[in-house]
Order: sequence, then C-alpha cells, then structure tokens
Amino acid sequence: MPNSPNSQAKAFRFFPIERNPLWVRVILLLSIIPLLAITTASCTAPILREAGVDRIDLLRFPDRTQIVELNSEDDSVLRGVLVPSEVGVQRRGVSIHFLPSGASITTGLEGGFGSITHLLELYSQRGWDCIAVDYRGIGASDGSRNPDHIQNDADVILAFAKASMNEGDLLVIRGVSLGSLAIAAVLAAEGDPDGVIIHAPIRATTIVSNGARDRYGSFLGWLVALVYSEPEVPDLLTVLERSSAALIVVGEEDPLFSPSDRSELLSSADSNATDIRFMEGLDHVTLVLRSFCFELSAFSGQSVDHLPQEEDTFLKKL
Repeated sequence: MPNSPNSQAKAFRFFPIERNPLWVRVILLLSIIPLLAITTASCTAPILREAGVDRIDLLRFPDRTQIVELNSEDDSVLRGVLVPSEVGVQRRGVSIHFLPSGASITTGLEGGFGSITHLLELYSQRGWDCIAVDYRGIGASDGSRNPDHIQNDADVILAFAKASMNEGDLLVIRGVSLGSLAIAAVLAAEGDPDGVIIHAPIRATTIVSNGARDRYGSFLGWLVALVYSEPEVPDLLTVLERSSAALIVVGEEDPLFSPSDRSELLSSADSNATDIRFMEGLDHVTLVLRSFCFELSAFSGQSVDHLPQEEDTFLKKL
C-alpha cells in the first residue's frame, strides 16, 4: 500500500504519457503537431482510461448484491452491481454512482487502492439502493472505450435506476471526477434527480485544456490540446440548475478544475439549491480518494467508517 497519495498522482492523470526532459518534449511536439493536427484533430481526448477485469466477483460485495446487465445503443452490454439497502433500515431511495476514469466495479480505484465496496456499503446502511455500472469498454462491460459513449451509457443507467424505484423513493446521483460528465449527461436528459453529489468535478469544455496544461505546462499543453476534441457531453455548468439540490466538492489545488472554472461555478450555481465546498489543500487525487472514504491525514490507505461529513449532512436533509 502506498505511503502517500502523491505517489499515486500519475495513476489519475488524464494524459498518462511518461515525462521527458523539456527540450526533448519541445522537439517531439513541434515535429508531430502538424501531422497530428491533420490526422487526429477530431480525436476525443484520452480521458477514459482502461480499468478492471472482465468478471464481477460478487464475493467482493455485500450479501444480496445483484449483477446488473444493461444494453447500450450499439447492443454492447454494460455490467455492474445493484447493492440493496440494508435490511431493517428505513429506505430512502436509489443512488447511482458514476466512477472516475481508471476505476472499475470489478477492481476499484486504480493505483493500488482497494475496491469501492465500502462506499456502497455506507450508502446501503443509510437506506439507499446503490447502482454502480462500468462504462462501455471498462471492466466487465462490453464495447469500445470512448468518452463520447458516456452520454448514452448514463441514459441507460438512469432508465434502469428509475425502473428500480419504489413509490416515494428519492433518486440521488453521485459522480466523482469523470463521473461528473455522466451527471451532466443525466441532467441534460431531464433526469430530474432529487439530489446530485459531485466530488472533484471536471467539465467537458475545459478538461482537455486543463489536463494537457497540468501534464505538459502552459505552452506545450496548449499545443497538445489542439490535437483533441472535447467529449460529446454537455457542459456541467449549463445543466446544473436542473437538479433540485446539489453538493459540489472542489479541491482548491485541483489543476483539472481551474480558478476560472471555480469562478464560473460560483456564478452559475443557484445559491438556494447548490452547496459548494472548496477543500483547502486538496488536489484532484486526494479529493478522489477522500470521496471513496479513504483515510488521508496519516494516509494508512485504510477506509474510514463514515461518508465525507458534508455528504452525510446533504443526504440527511433530502
């Protein structure tokens, strides 16, 4: 188990290419940018990374967990789990959990960290059915891996969640990092959830430039960003108002959600319906780990026995 979350930073990078000396990168990029611009200008940025294995092991999940299989628009099968609310606990409703890039239901977060089962258990103990499904081409899900599929994948998962609801159930949608793009897709499709929870948000309109700048620096990042197109998902900030209530947790040191993104978030959010928390000293990596209930203060790599405080409070108020 790693001793520090910083040792795992590479695992969560959106442009995972090995670093080279600056002069080497300058020469390589200046040599290939014209060719790349011509041949791959319509290529979507590689922000959805490979993850997981091709089988879901139910022994990793609580009793009564069911395997979910859903058909996407190209007849690829999306696979995940439904973890029922705990017996004897007052039922609250259904929660959808959209995962970050590099994560899978089958193996958990990338970078040597454990499964996401603990998070689903904490929700189950609070009366929520939990639905977590791998994106197309990830883990046990069929099909090709492409961020442009997120819109349809999210629509399919939302339809299943709504069909699973009982009368009086609430619907909560939770997304971490890349999962915020899936939430934007759901809101754009008139998903109308009772609550939205986002940790470490990203935007379809800025993730390419922010990710490239974080990886390569300002100038080289600008060149790299020219090569890629944005994922075909609505901008989160244009659809956020469609949620009845939202909690957004942002790291003040997160390079993937820039100061201008934070400013626009504050300007676009409905102050009565949106609770925005800026976490001092946290970057994208540590915010992702915190969202899955990993202990960070001494960083033992162990899980804590509670949800993030602001999230627990938000759920209780719904």
